[in-house]
Amino acid sequence: MGTQTPLSENYKQYPVDLPCDENEALALLRMQTARGLGIQSAHLLLALCGTAQALWNPQNEDQQQARDLAQTKFPDLFSTLTEQRALREWARVQSLGLWTWSLTLGPYPHNLKQCPDAPLILFGQGPLNALGLNHPHRHRKLISVVGTRSMTPYGQDFLIDFMADLATTGVIVVSGLAQGVDICAQLQAHKNGLPTISCLAHGMHQIYPAHHKKHLPLLLEQGGLITEYWYGERAQPAQFVRRNRIIAGLSEVTLVVESPRKGGSMITAHLAKSYERTLCAVPGRTSDLNSAGCLDVLAKPDYAHLVRHAADLFRHMGWDDFVPQTRKQVVPELNLAQQDVLRALRQRGRATADHLSVDTHRPVSEVMGILLGLEIAEVLYRVEGGWFVPKTARN
Repeated sequence: MGTQTPLSENYKQYPVDLPCDENEALALLRMQTARGLGIQSAHLLLALCGTAQALWNPQNEDQQQARDLAQTKFPDLFSTLTEQRALREWARVQSLGLWTWSLTLGPYPHNLKQCPDAPLILFGQGPLNALGLNHPHRHRKLISVVGTRSMTPYGQDFLIDFMADLATTGVIVVSGLAQGVDICAQLQAHKNGLPTISCLAHGMHQIYPAHHKKHLPLLLEQGGLITEYWYGERAQPAQFVRRNRIIAGLSEVTLVVESPRKGGSMITAHLAKSYERTLCAVPGRTSDLNSAGCLDVLAKPDYAHLVRHAADLFRHMGWDDFVPQTRKQVVPELNLAQQDVLRALRQRGRATADHLSVDTHRPVSEVMGILLGLEIAEVLYRVEGGWFVPKTARN
């Protein structure tokens, strides 16, 4: 057997400007649906033969060895039923007008191609090809933004400021379309003219959660949707974990905005590190469960970078072309009662209406009305358990 070229190096030699080859796509679909053939075994076979279609038409010793191995261990790969399933899916993809990217031939996101468990084939919707993801030197900056579904006002406020600062940088925001941090990041990115990529954990026949379908027209304007799952495949818990490797693999850097110690965001964060990508996290209070995961990765030596604003992230990445947006800071006019309550809150750092009632010698009912006015003025956050936290400027 001849000397093998390492998988990642071999794939770097493939052309990036050719359209997705139909025969190669069909071969990859057969590999994707064959019983017993997992992603690691599929990568091993491709490392031996270079292209998927070579398993059916070997031209050299390495390709013949790969075919013999596949026929012995994965006989379903060569069955008529598997071939028919692949043909049906390819016809459906064509009729729906979806984009396809094959790992072995034609366009494929360059960053993702370097991952050892990259999907064999991807389906896309929207003007994704215009983003130049397949060009190793011409693609734009990609940032994956992840976080909890139970986002607090602190996380929302951070994302509003963060995306506004990125408005003229042309970065691409990658996320998972989930409730909370994901959808907030994508909508704020769109508001500031930034393209987004939504990575799905199911087929293109649905949007999950369903109430995010209303955002689809916005998300398809500049960017779009991407998935490895066939049309009709419904969302399953394990598929969200597998989807996270695409979120981590597409980008040079992953930013965790708010996250508890366990959950999908932490899985994505650790996947990014396993791919030797930069990991960043937004700090929070040590008492906040939604910041526990962020603080954990920040506490590990040489593991994650602290990000307070967009300039921090650009500095960590060595991206020297960041020009922060100048936003007019509106300082609300507060009456004397509001100033009194806000002063007491800032002294405590975190308080309930009962605490502030004692501190300011005002009835609780009056304090609650004042707190509502301060919340409307956006100078404090209301958090779980009836607590209030003063808003602080990020400089």
